[in-house]
Amino acid sequence: MTIDGVNLSATYAGANHGTATGSTGSAASYYGLLITGTAGRVTVNNSPMEGCTVPVAVAGSASVTELMVTNCAGYNDQNTSINTLANIATGTAYSAATQGANGGTSYWGPSFVMFTAKSTGGTFQYNGGTAQTLLASQVVCLTLASAYDTIQFNTHVPAAFTWIGK
Repeated sequence: MTIDGVNLSATYAGANHGTATGSTGSAASYYGLLITGTAGRVTVNNSPMEGCTVPVAVAGSASVTELMVTNCAGYNDQNTSINTLANIATGTAYSAATQGANGGTSYWGPSFVMFTAKSTGGTFQYNGGTAQTLLASQVVCLTLASAYDTIQFNTHVPAAFTWIGK
């Protein structure tokens, strides 16, 4: 399913016909996109979600093969924190889509990872590829184009780590 150019924002002009308006009005939406059933592959693009308390949610026993949200104001421009160093360990491949089950926030769009290697260096892998050697205290900035791209630290977790949704 593709959703492209649909206004998924919390409120709509004139929707209440002169009654309450705004984020608490009767025409306000809590979710921009809520998936509660089997959805297969869902792509959302160019669809504003401004003002929603929860712009995107996959709830209950919902089954989504792949969910990708790009270029959606109110979601991709919020710099959502996906996870922190406290929840990252060596030997595990992490993707933005699965971070809700790892002490973070699941995120279904492109993301940005920035980390600083420990003074002992280390190695990391992107999408299961060849291990990349890290020099002592090396700073790495990496864009993950898909919510399903992975990053894995092999020998040492980084000294500093930031992962945000874009």
